[in-house]
Amino acid sequence: MRRHIQKLTTIASVLMLLCVSIVHADVGGGSTSISRERLGYLSAGDTHTCVVLVDNSVKCFGLGNEGQLGNESTSNIGDGIGASVASSSAISLGLGRSARAIATGTSHTCALLDNMTVKCWGSGLYGRTGYGDSNNRGDNAGEMGDALTPVDLGSGRTATMIAVGSNHSCALLDNATVKCWGRSASGQLGYNDTVTRGDGAGEMGIALPAISFAAGRTATAIAAGANHTCALLDNAQVVCWGDNMYGQLGQGNMDNIGDGTGLTIAATPSIDVGAGRSVVAISAGDVHTCALLDNATVKCWGSGGNGRLGTGNTNDRGIDVNEMGDALLPIDLGTGVSAIAVTAGGAHTCVLLNTASVKCFGNGSDGKLGIGSQADIGDVPSELGNALATVNLGTGRTVLAVSAGLAHTCAMLDNSTVKCWGNGGSGRRGSGNTTRTGTTAAQMGDNLVALSAGALINTGTTTTTTTTTTTTTTTTTTTVAPTTTTSTTTSTTSTTVPPTTTTSTTTTTTSTTTTVPPTTTTTSTTVPPTTTTTSTSTTSTTTTVPPTTTTTVPPTTTTTTTSTTTTTVAPTTTTTSTTTTVPPTTTTTSTTVVPRVPVQPVVVNEFDNSSFTLNSAQKLQLNKLASQLHTGDSVSCVAYQESNALNLLSRLTVKRSQTVCTYLSTRVRGLVVTPSAQFVPLAQVQISTAKSIQVRGSSSLLRKVVVTSKPGQ
Repeated sequence: MRRHIQKLTTIASVLMLLCVSIVHADVGGGSTSISRERLGYLSAGDTHTCVVLVDNSVKCFGLGNEGQLGNESTSNIGDGIGASVASSSAISLGLGRSARAIATGTSHTCALLDNMTVKCWGSGLYGRTGYGDSNNRGDNAGEMGDALTPVDLGSGRTATMIAVGSNHSCALLDNATVKCWGRSASGQLGYNDTVTRGDGAGEMGIALPAISFAAGRTATAIAAGANHTCALLDNAQVVCWGDNMYGQLGQGNMDNIGDGTGLTIAATPSIDVGAGRSVVAISAGDVHTCALLDNATVKCWGSGGNGRLGTGNTNDRGIDVNEMGDALLPIDLGTGVSAIAVTAGGAHTCVLLNTASVKCFGNGSDGKLGIGSQADIGDVPSELGNALATVNLGTGRTVLAVSAGLAHTCAMLDNSTVKCWGNGGSGRRGSGNTTRTGTTAAQMGDNLVALSAGALINTGTTTTTTTTTTTTTTTTTTTVAPTTTTSTTTSTTSTTVPPTTTTSTTTTTTSTTTTVPPTTTTTSTTVPPTTTTTSTSTTSTTTTVPPTTTTTVPPTTTTTTTSTTTTTVAPTTTTTSTTTTVPPTTTTTSTTVVPRVPVQPVVVNEFDNSSFTLNSAQKLQLNKLASQLHTGDSVSCVAYQESNALNLLSRLTVKRSQTVCTYLSTRVRGLVVTPSAQFVPLAQVQISTAKSIQVRGSSSLLRKVVVTSKPGQ
């Protein structure tokens, strides 16, 4: 049954936020039951965004090339070329079906429905949608609605939560087990192998096993990163599996888990988040992971590039011993504030505070941090704490939930609207254009236009009010908090009940006539052109099943006395004429762009004779380099080998260059990478467009890769 949610008042919003900050019984992919539910109604992916509306229908907007918007076409929505979000139709989920939660990945989307089944659409590559093939769904007519069957999770099994990664999907089932399907190249499915599941017949349903946790342990929540997955267990501890290149599994090493080579999940110890600490919620980004702890603090580990861990530097955490536990300090969010939810994006992180405001840190390109610049935040200590600015979302506005995507961020506000900032490529902000927003302070606050979705956003709260009216000969006024009750005299009493307000109206014989001349206002606005850079990569979105939250206000007693009052007011005619002349205003804005410091070439340490796999020392070199790069930069990776009589480059040398470039591109999304190979006698590095120079002697470059870069345009 669909829930019809009334618009929240300010008082109700504050009360609910107070509840979120103190209730930790229901844990999961947000903070508590309320914030988890809200997170399920808003999901920012790599290049598209989805929202659940007040009637529990779903709309998605942004890139639609593989059917991920569920509009039975490959057209974009919200980019100013295709349909607007407001004019687009809600996704057809089937006759009588509605959504409890939504989750977005790189190019596919999954929904948890009201009957606790799961449906997925978009790219079917690697079986990520779970239909026993690799076909896309949602990109052609007749593929949605009842034609889109629920994902087979096994006989009698239903889902309570969903999580979507780059190329895989997971569901938390009603029996507290977890099943995952899609690609498992790094063990992200958790089955102790790298076998893809869901792309062939007979791989789903009862044939898809539940993940084996440690003896006696079950799951209460799940989160999916680009190529890793995490589960919050019934003992309020966390275990993660899959890709561990940056320490995102939190084990003090870089070994994958669940791929058949490293540890199994059952044999993996839970992540050490500190002595006496337990975990309330988890969120997995591309290559980093964050946890909300029981003391309302946040800790993050994995890739530290651009300051996304909030540690005041760019060092990775979780790749070596003694980096977790008490050695990993909570993020300094400022004096007197605490965290109630956390969301990890592609290369940035946002935290919802108990003040109903949001702070973001990490990669600032495209303005996705919402601080009015593109600067990285959190990579030096002086940028954290009280210096870490809250995102300005408009006068009087407060935040109920936040979702970090690859290169954009969206927030659910107290007036049941959504605002998105950052990269607008393909219409992922739903703004009717593809511009980026948040790079200047003038683009935020009241100037940041809310999403026009054609309906209010579901905020996850229902308010029930009961009113009883009694007539007696005694005048009594009774006030029951938080409901306001007013006793009135005579005649007609009309009571309107939004979430917590009762209003009484008294009718009198008053006649008032007011004549106001028309006013003409002309407004002219000139907007300079905006350059948009679109990054494509992988982002995880964790979406929880929204438990229904009901706030019951005690019965309100209104007592009316039997007396009569008549007031006669003589008719009054008022004529008002106002003429206002406003002189034209000219505003000139000058922006000074500070040139970036040139990034020096890096010679990556030599590879082992027969290997193209990066070791820890090489990764540290590349991590340092990546911290200086930005989306749109161009990177060249040249691998060197000895010349030979046949003048042929080995496949191993080529793979080394590809490995280095791939590592950098997964660390800094949107890089333009060019891997290549050369013989040692020709070892030259392009330092500038004017000339190239030899950086080292020929023999010193054997089995090494030279990386050069230039800033994006």
